[in-house]
Amino acid sequence: MRLDSWFDARRSRRWFAGFLGVVLVLGLVAGAAGDLPKDRPARSGGRGLAPSTIPLGFLMDVNRVLMSLTDKAEIGAASSSVSGGGAWRAITDQYIFSSGVNIGATVTLPGGGLDTLVMIGGPFSELRPGRLEPFQTRSGATLPGSDLGVFWLSTDPADFANFPLVCTVDEFRISLFPSLAPFAGQPFPGFADLTTCFAANDVDGATCSSCAGTRLGAETNQTYFAFSIPAVQDFFFVAMRIFNRSNFVTPLNTPGNNIHNGYDFLDTVVAIAIDPDLGDAGDDQIGFLPAPVNTMVWWDSDFDEPAFQFQPPGFGGVSYLKTPEDPETGEEVGLQNFTVFTNGGTRPDPSSRQEWYQGMTGDPDFVVFDVIPQDVRGMASSGQFPLPAGGFVEIYAAYFFAEAFG
Repeated sequence: MRLDSWFDARRSRRWFAGFLGVVLVLGLVAGAAGDLPKDRPARSGGRGLAPSTIPLGFLMDVNRVLMSLTDKAEIGAASSSVSGGGAWRAITDQYIFSSGVNIGATVTLPGGGLDTLVMIGGPFSELRPGRLEPFQTRSGATLPGSDLGVFWLSTDPADFANFPLVCTVDEFRISLFPSLAPFAGQPFPGFADLTTCFAANDVDGATCSSCAGTRLGAETNQTYFAFSIPAVQDFFFVAMRIFNRSNFVTPLNTPGNNIHNGYDFLDTVVAIAIDPDLGDAGDDQIGFLPAPVNTMVWWDSDFDEPAFQFQPPGFGGVSYLKTPEDPETGEEVGLQNFTVFTNGGTRPDPSSRQEWYQGMTGDPDFVVFDVIPQDVRGMASSGQFPLPAGGFVEIYAAYFFAEAFG
């Protein structure tokens, strides 16, 4: 993929909504033949992809995107303090150190007033693996939620036969994408080279380090998928089914909360936050392309990374493809806010749940849009929506990578 003066995320959204379109139908022929994408090193060629390089996780190695997934629901992380887990075209060419999903909401307190609660999943996730409720599989079995704390792979025959229904083309997803009806019951979207299923939550274990003893009570069921066909060889997709699990928040496991045992999330936001560390972390830059593009993009400020196999370094980006609907307008809430964090310096990482929520909601007293090149992090957030106790919403996002020209 090439990124010239801009990347039009609307094209990605149209492609996603038309999964059964001509591009994929024709491209599946090449994918079925097992052809590697152009410029992709051969898989047998000593690329250092042994499982030991990605402890506590799984490497999605389908196309030119090499994306390590951790058991904390991080994307592009390697459970390491010195190396990342998101590379493009070669394992030596790091474009992501860590990224993940954060959720924030306000809640109505029993005595009146509002409180702010958050779930922190990245970068540097503090989530725990697994679902909080049992789940059903394609074989009709019901398994404990903890069994979704490991990675289920559509390419593994045993996993395929028992694939978790939450990561398949189910009725809810067919209502969003009617063209997927022929793939009902298949690992989503029904024709990816690899679909991986995993879940994590913020209820099991300790509260997050900046939450001051509180927790939101949320769970994300992640469906990761990728294609080897040339049309989307530089993309990695994730569908997040996000549940309000506040009924699992009790005075016993969360005495710091002022509310327990089930509550609605108000003004809910979902944010993808990323620490790129594109090669050398000290000269990175990150920005946001506003509506109608709605995409977060990062790059090396001088486009010079001597250790990279492919020169010059390119761009990385993430865009939301589908977001929940605002019940009042019936329109998608979209991708609405962006902020920059720095590793110390101008805008240090949020240090409290209130600061996290300020960043997610675009509070002008908190957010920073522009910093000098440095070890920079970015967070792009959805618009706000309600999420009642026990309910769920889905958000779809694409990570993409592109060459630099001009």
